[in-house]
Amino acid sequence: MLDENWARNAACRDADPVLFFGPGKESPSQREAREWKAKAICSGCRARPECLDYALATRQEDGVWGGLSEEERRRLMRRQVPVPVPVPAPRKPVTAKECPSCRQVKPAAAYGRDRSRADGLHSSCKECTNQRQARRRVAS
Repeated sequence: MLDENWARNAACRDADPVLFFGPGKESPSQREAREWKAKAICSGCRARPECLDYALATRQEDGVWGGLSEEERRRLMRRQVPVPVPVPAPRKPVTAKECPSCRQVKPAAAYGRDRSRADGLHSSCKECTNQRQARRRVAS
C-alpha cells in the first residue's frame, strides 16, 4: 500500500481541483493556461516528488501531478523523451484576484498571506474564510 501522508503537506490541498483536472471540454489554449497555473502551484510544493511518484505508481491518467501533465507523465513512463520539470517564470505580484467562494474580484489586500501557495495569497478572501469558519463553529 502506498503512503499518502505527503498529500497533507501538498501546496494544492486548498487549491481549486479544476486547475489540476480541468473541465470536460476546453480549448488547447485554455488547457495550457490552466496547466501552467497548476504547475506554478506545484513548483513551490514540498510534496512534489512524492506526488509524482504516487501518480506514476498508480498510473494516474488525468490531471497535473507532481508538476507534470498527463502527456508529460506518459512520455516519462514510456521513457521516450526525458521530461524536464517546467518551472514557470516569475510573475508580477497579484494585485487582485477572483475569490472562488463569492466569485467577486477583490484586491490582494482582501486575502490573507499563504506562503505555500504560488500567488502568496489564501484561496478565499478573508470575508469568505471568516464566514466558513463561523459555519464550522456553529456546526460543531
